[in-house]
Amino acid sequence: MNPYEPELYRERICLGWDEVAEDYQVITLPFLEQYLQKLLEVSELNSNMNVLDVGTGTGLAALKAAEKIKPDGRVLAIDFSENMLNITRTIIDSLEITNIDVYRMPAEVLDIESEMFDRVICNFGLSFFSEPQKALAEMHRVLKENGRLTLSTWAKQDRCLVLGLMDKMLKNCVPALKESEVPSIFAFGTKKSLGSVLKDVGFKNIKVVSEIHSARYKQAGDYWEKLYRTGPELRDILSNLKPVQVKKIKKRVLEEVEKYREGDKIILPSEALIATGIK
Repeated sequence: MNPYEPELYRERICLGWDEVAEDYQVITLPFLEQYLQKLLEVSELNSNMNVLDVGTGTGLAALKAAEKIKPDGRVLAIDFSENMLNITRTIIDSLEITNIDVYRMPAEVLDIESEMFDRVICNFGLSFFSEPQKALAEMHRVLKENGRLTLSTWAKQDRCLVLGLMDKMLKNCVPALKESEVPSIFAFGTKKSLGSVLKDVGFKNIKVVSEIHSARYKQAGDYWEKLYRTGPELRDILSNLKPVQVKKIKKRVLEEVEKYREGDKIILPSEALIATGIK
């Protein structure tokens, strides 16, 4: 397996996010929105604040935050995927929102002066950054003294079934993935590990709470299709496998997902962790 090169990985996966941006907006965002209410609640947003939304995607958190900090507060929404940001800009224009600025920027290297923001929010971005510790250090740097970071990330594999089932089957079928240096989306999947990494980059008064919602599917095949259509990491992995391997993985995934059927629905409880820290 080739050595992990964060910048090359970031560029490659960015292209993947560009490819799935429209499907992400339609398929994934309604599910993620369930967790956002708690994130915004513990962010303690007030009018006139300056807020940075890191890994904004198609802008859901930025839009909600912008409403809470009117009339004079502003949101800077950043992401590395230009197609994601184009969707964000279209939504902002259609709603005639005037207090959100949108820029393409990697979370790991913020082109922003230090101590510029009262709040930094990051809605599930941490799970997908190429260098998550570096990104967290940058978030700490751009916060004002006593500013607050609030982020959400997925709990560990066996408690986040919507992504954990796929991850488990992939690693069972392709053992080499267990040795990958690419950061796992579950790398900070416990309250202890998430709190520890925040402390390491300088945050204090850290609090971590859990939030659980369930993804629902009519058929096991719907689960496979939706994750494939919206998951650049999954698509990247499968593109490097032989068709017979992909077929085997898909069969195993469908069998595993079917175990969670309740009546006419497959229900996958999925836990997220929501953390706050003060600079």
